[in-house]
Amino acid sequence: MHNLTVGNTWVNVMELAQRQGVITPGDVRALGLAPENLNKLVKLGKLDKIGRGLYQHPDFETTKHHSYVEVAKSVTDGVICLLSALSIHEIGTHMPWEVWVAIPRGRRIPEARQTRIRVVTMIGASFTLETQERSFEGVSVKVFSLEKTIVDCFRLRRLVGHDVAIEALREALNGQKINVSKLMYLADQLRSRRLIQPYVEALL
Repeated sequence: MHNLTVGNTWVNVMELAQRQGVITPGDVRALGLAPENLNKLVKLGKLDKIGRGLYQHPDFETTKHHSYVEVAKSVTDGVICLLSALSIHEIGTHMPWEVWVAIPRGRRIPEARQTRIRVVTMIGASFTLETQERSFEGVSVKVFSLEKTIVDCFRLRRLVGHDVAIEALREALNGQKINVSKLMYLADQLRSRRLIQPYVEALL
């Protein structure tokens, strides 16, 4: 590993931080540099430490999706779900004050960080079906498809509210944002057809 103070190698780290906003020790290792030197850059005022293993360029202009970027960096096997996924898919009018993220059952729940998270544990197909990748601030963020998200809202209505599930379905159908065949296929796979079908039939 090289030391960041040798030559101008630290410039590579700063350029990466300026380009994608949030960086981790893994990003620094990929550059062939020692990640512990990130703390030196923090002491020099070159980087801000915003969470465990998360560093941000102080001049980076964040977007409304920045909280998803931070969660994607810190919960690497997580998938944005439920209310936060609806927001990414532009369903509904509000952005949740915490990021809803699904993780595999048995995975250690992430520690507290600058962005508040709401963890939902899932297993099997409920976790692996219909994940997509979106790019925010140059970072890949995993999120469930809109069809999968709506099915999850019905399945987990005790968490988000039955009204939220119905309104999400109505808005998605009215805006022609979902494939009904895919929606019902996913409902079958997740044993939720009986919950959704009456509303689909009433709204179509």
